[in-house]
Amino acid sequence: VSTRMLTPTMRIYEPLTPASKPLPVLIYFHGGGWTIGSINSCGRFCNAIAESGLTKVIAVDYRLAPENHYPIPLNDCREAVLWVREHATELGINPSRITVGGDSSGGNLAIATALSPQCKGTIESLVVFYPVTKAYADNSDSWNRFGKGYALDASIMEAFNDSYLGTHDATDPLISVGHAERRALRQLPRTLLVAAQRDILASQGKEFCRRTGKQVRRVELEGSVHLFITVPGQEEAFRKADTADIESKLDLDWEELKWKPTSKPLKPKFSKFYSVAPDGSLSKEVKEAITDINGKYEFSNLRSNVWAFGFQKTGYITIAADVNASNSVSVEILSKPNPPN
Repeated sequence: VSTRMLTPTMRIYEPLTPASKPLPVLIYFHGGGWTIGSINSCGRFCNAIAESGLTKVIAVDYRLAPENHYPIPLNDCREAVLWVREHATELGINPSRITVGGDSSGGNLAIATALSPQCKGTIESLVVFYPVTKAYADNSDSWNRFGKGYALDASIMEAFNDSYLGTHDATDPLISVGHAERRALRQLPRTLLVAAQRDILASQGKEFCRRTGKQVRRVELEGSVHLFITVPGQEEAFRKADTADIESKLDLDWEELKWKPTSKPLKPKFSKFYSVAPDGSLSKEVKEAITDINGKYEFSNLRSNVWAFGFQKTGYITIAADVNASNSVSVEILSKPNPPN
């Protein structure tokens, strides 16, 4: 992965191998309660996503509270998205494949950016990790159960909220995005919300998903706590988050994200291969070869959004590829317990 500063506040992460077509981009807003952190905070995650070769990543160094409270950080994020769209061609980015993401307060800013009229129609999808959807003490089950000793304490979260609010109302729908009108929430781009199981913000994230209907899908990483994107120590959660983000860019069936990635690569010794439509129905046999590349698998010449299924001694596995972005796409394997009849 190569990195360079596009502007004093934006860093781009790019795959070393040149792409034959413009790539999608993930514009990422770091966490830190709107008051701490920088583009360095999310560097490991941004690097891991760009390393897949499927997308470029741009990290945004927005201004921080309390010196720069709402709406200044949000304005910086909105301006970054519009700047990337304007400069997409020269950056080798597909302007119709802009994903916006972030963790914690960065996830909040990502959702608020998508809700903003200025960015309507610009963002194809959202990928957010344990986002703040209510910028106040919500007295929910997770707030009370995990309010101390689980990476993000209630007292610290309240201080972050106060710093960001300034004199503004905490229920403003661009501050507490969970308070946006249901109609606005259901017009969000397709969204993947990756949650920590033992997190003070877990309950408000669940409520947010319920209010958005089918537009947002939630994946909870078992045993994880807040901060697994930015703070080393939860490597399994970090790896799954990395995989989930890549999968979201491949337009996978949301339900498939419930399957857990295999703990180690499977060897491609299959007796049969089939292509499968997004609805799960089997279609014609897939003739193309699949090779093992650095613990992942490469697909060649598969049609867009095709599932490939194979059988081997270890059981039934599932792989997916979207070759609209590239003629050859490598992705991790997802496993499923039993083969179809």
